[in-house]
Amino acid sequence: MRRLGLLLIFLFLIFTYTCFPQQYNFTSYSIENGLAQSQVYAIYEDTRGYVWIGTDGGGISRFDGISFKNFTRADGLSNNQIRSIFEDSKGNLWFGTKDGYLNKYDGVHFHQYNKNHGLKSATIWSIVEDLSGNILIGTERGGLYRMKDKQFKRVALMENDSGKLTISSLFVTSSGILWVGTKTDGVYMYNNPNFIHFSIKDGLASNIIHSICEDKKGNIWFGTSEGLSKYNGDTFTNFTEDDGLAGNEVNAIVTDNSGNLWFGTHGKGISKYDGNSFFTFNEKNGLCYDFIMSMAYSRANNIWFGTDGGGICKFDGERFMHLTEKDGLCGNLVMSIWEDADSNLWLGTYGNGVSKYDGKKFTNYSKTDGLCSNVIYNIRSDKKKNIWFASKGNGISKFDGKNFTNYNDENGLPSNLVYSVMEDHLGNIWFGTLGGGISIYDGNKFTNIGTKQGLSSDYIYCVFEDHVGNIWLGTDDAGITMIFSTCTSDILIRNKYIKEDYIINITKYGLTNKQVLSIVEDQHNNIWIGTFGGGITRFDGVDLKNFSTNNGLNSNNIYLLLVDSNGYLWAGTEKGLNKIDIIDNSDFPKIKTFSKPEGFIGIETNFNATIEDKRGNLWFGNLSGATMYNPKADIPNINEPQTSLTDIKLFFEKTDWSKYSDSLTVWGGIPLNLELSYDMNHLTFEFVGIDHKSPKNVTYKWILEGFDKKWSPLSYKHEVTYQYIPPGDYSF
Repeated sequence: MRRLGLLLIFLFLIFTYTCFPQQYNFTSYSIENGLAQSQVYAIYEDTRGYVWIGTDGGGISRFDGISFKNFTRADGLSNNQIRSIFEDSKGNLWFGTKDGYLNKYDGVHFHQYNKNHGLKSATIWSIVEDLSGNILIGTERGGLYRMKDKQFKRVALMENDSGKLTISSLFVTSSGILWVGTKTDGVYMYNNPNFIHFSIKDGLASNIIHSICEDKKGNIWFGTSEGLSKYNGDTFTNFTEDDGLAGNEVNAIVTDNSGNLWFGTHGKGISKYDGNSFFTFNEKNGLCYDFIMSMAYSRANNIWFGTDGGGICKFDGERFMHLTEKDGLCGNLVMSIWEDADSNLWLGTYGNGVSKYDGKKFTNYSKTDGLCSNVIYNIRSDKKKNIWFASKGNGISKFDGKNFTNYNDENGLPSNLVYSVMEDHLGNIWFGTLGGGISIYDGNKFTNIGTKQGLSSDYIYCVFEDHVGNIWLGTDDAGITMIFSTCTSDILIRNKYIKEDYIINITKYGLTNKQVLSIVEDQHNNIWIGTFGGGITRFDGVDLKNFSTNNGLNSNNIYLLLVDSNGYLWAGTEKGLNKIDIIDNSDFPKIKTFSKPEGFIGIETNFNATIEDKRGNLWFGNLSGATMYNPKADIPNINEPQTSLTDIKLFFEKTDWSKYSDSLTVWGGIPLNLELSYDMNHLTFEFVGIDHKSPKNVTYKWILEGFDKKWSPLSYKHEVTYQYIPPGDYSF
């Protein structure tokens, strides 16, 4: 018997990296994206869905999820240094400034309030509205003011209040109680008709208060210069870095829909508190900047962070998590992923070898450690717990936990270009090669089957075994071939060829493209075929049905397919992920796409680099590392995009519509009951639908009733122009 030549086994050093092995889903925006300035003292989402950003010198930026619109003194703002933002119950926005007093914005104009309206301090740090509809403002060294009849009057916090206190934070609880935080004197609680004072003498962590918030249980939280204080109505409980808080100087606090509290610190990033423990987000795991000045919680379940020099960033939740070189991964171009029997994750890269990740640390292997190649296209383990690595150009490696054994065309493989590995139900290992067909390894020798032995192609991208033992082969140039289960691998090893009765090529029955990169099977026993250029084809044993961009896929180039344990089909492309609802076996499945705006930051997926791990998380290799999708953290955004008409233009020009209409909308100045002469017949309607969860996926339909016969097709356009509108009555 011919002895298989084994390559030398090298003694090697294992390089281990212990780090912060997770990059979370933050999206950053700064000056290059249109933000007016990078220091953000205040951030606020209004009831229309706009995010308002108050900067330190750039004025105000308004963000609709796609673009920024900036407002400065040239637009009527009194000062470009913003310190606070608030929306009142009537929909007006209020902006407190540094040395510019107070501004109210009604959607059209800024209205300024200053010393002529009773204010003695020009810097406004905080704005709220009480349950009676009164506007309250906290000032720099000027105390607390309440607005009545467009005039402000000072509110005394104590009997001998000189009005010299700096009010840093105001908060009205769900029951209507007003809390007042100061920069030197602790906090005050309004208990009609008097204020009750709390300081470090009463258990408060510090008398320097930066922020106040209420949790879902009714506890009041104070962010101070010396940590956190929680007040339960009787006593204070304090938290510091010793308890897990990221940093002791807490500038901002918000609570999310799940009841978690979020604390923004000065220089130490963010802490999330679930009621039991703190978790830190910082620059090391994806945050844009560690100096947090302001925060806001969004109706789309996002959290916005304003930083002191790093612009703003949005946290989209823990739906996606990323592993990259920052965490110890040997390379960011991840071509293959596998989970072994011990729950270790193996990640093969293009050019940097392989990383083993145990959930806490990385262990990296390369050619210098005995691996056959640093370019690994596929990884699988067998029943004996060996790990197999398929390479592009250097054959394969078998790793037994201690040593690598390498195989190539010198000791049995038909080609060194190996794209897929699969162990069948008999325990034989199949390898799909480019140029050599398939190779079957029985533990002792390789049996090679190509076109000369009955295959339709020698260029095999993927090998798949279905639930009854049929073997499916995806090829580069001949579509898809099925070897019947009656022709087992043992028979192929014995005969060394495939009889014509044991194999069928189904391409001619309606496959859209002959280049097949991925094959999977769903819970209905359908076979799904991912092609490059032809989308996805479903084979139910009788018919082929094709799905493409016409059905909602983000691309027809399918690099990977995966059916998860919940019954969804996932398709990876160069434009991100497609989650396809095939649970009910419909011919018209719903398709949801994920790319960078939704948190899938790598965007372009790689060839069959996907698995579902034992915890139910899905992993995808991409150009920026490996991304984990946690289905439990994918909270659906049940809110529809907040759609509104933003402007109407006449002959492409902004127009004062008060001349032509009996009334305007309270916000934005849009004309109601507009009447125009016959020659004023060229109108442009501008609109927006705000969805911060998936802003670039918002599409629109419109109709000008009386002019259009039907609704427009779906479009991403934000405006439409109508020319030469004839006389008549119309409604947009």
